[in-house]
Amino acid sequence: MVYMLAKLVKKQQFLLCAFLAALILLPSCNTDSRDGVKVDEIPSVSELKRFDKDFFAMKPENIEADLAALKKKYPEFYPFYQIDIMGWKQEEEIKNCLLLLSDTNVLKIQDTVNQLFGDFSEEMAILDPAFKRFAYHFPESATPSIILAYTEFLFRTGTDSAMLVLPLEMYLGENYPVYPNFNIPSYVLRRMNKAHLPTAAMSAWLDETLEIPIAKNRFLDHMIREGKLLYYLQSVLPETADSLLTGWTTDQLSWLKENEFQMWTFYISENYLYSLDGAYYMPLLSDGPFTAAPNVPPGSAPRIGAYSGWQIVKRYMEENPELTLQELMFETDSDKILKESQYRP
Repeated sequence: MVYMLAKLVKKQQFLLCAFLAALILLPSCNTDSRDGVKVDEIPSVSELKRFDKDFFAMKPENIEADLAALKKKYPEFYPFYQIDIMGWKQEEEIKNCLLLLSDTNVLKIQDTVNQLFGDFSEEMAILDPAFKRFAYHFPESATPSIILAYTEFLFRTGTDSAMLVLPLEMYLGENYPVYPNFNIPSYVLRRMNKAHLPTAAMSAWLDETLEIPIAKNRFLDHMIREGKLLYYLQSVLPETADSLLTGWTTDQLSWLKENEFQMWTFYISENYLYSLDGAYYMPLLSDGPFTAAPNVPPGSAPRIGAYSGWQIVKRYMEENPELTLQELMFETDSDKILKESQYRP
């Protein structure tokens, strides 16, 4: 008989639900010995640069001189901003700068950024130790200059080999009145706030600096890869709540925890685990309002496969305390990880 995830038991005792919700609201803690990074003893590895403020400090009546000074101050970043981010042609550079500097809507957006983020010290208090942990775990990888820049809502983050660009206009809160103009899905919109920015930043930098290898193309391999990404975020942002690390809401995290066994049974009964058919298993890993796969209820959390992968990786690292985070990321044998995790949902 085929097991259907849609047949999950949905009723739970009130006290148990309240207890689980309380646990999820707490910041995630990594008590593993490999998290013994003494960040206070590590010098800062990332420098903050406020390109956005310097850009909007330019005066239209003095644009040529001010733009020359801006280029001199940002000799490496400005060409990246002009060409790769904004896509400005050289002959239209001054005109485009003037358009931004004179657009009242753009100036209002930048005023909101300044009011909401201030000097960005609150965010740097999270990002600085996160990049120290990154440098500790991946000593051969670069750490970036963090550059704040207005990008006309083109990107949530931007990177090159030495720079992490954070467009703060993308993190003004889901109720910001400009966002409806872009038809952004609600499940994405709710993460466009300052609380989710550190997770976006650390995810983007991992994508820029490390390519996590996949030896095979099965659902299990992609599930484990997603689990590694979540474990990485937990390692570099150990004091951040799981709901901010993962992108799931507290209710979705509760649903995932309550249905962990049923999900695993579902993968096996529906022949997902070792499937090579990406079109078949990708809905289990894709973002959305819920997991849009056959026999998965619309009340589910999205990316159920990623959650299962996360639990497997956590168990694997608990069973192998001598392993480093870097060794985990480059271990390509998903069958080994699953076996040694002794995962029992």
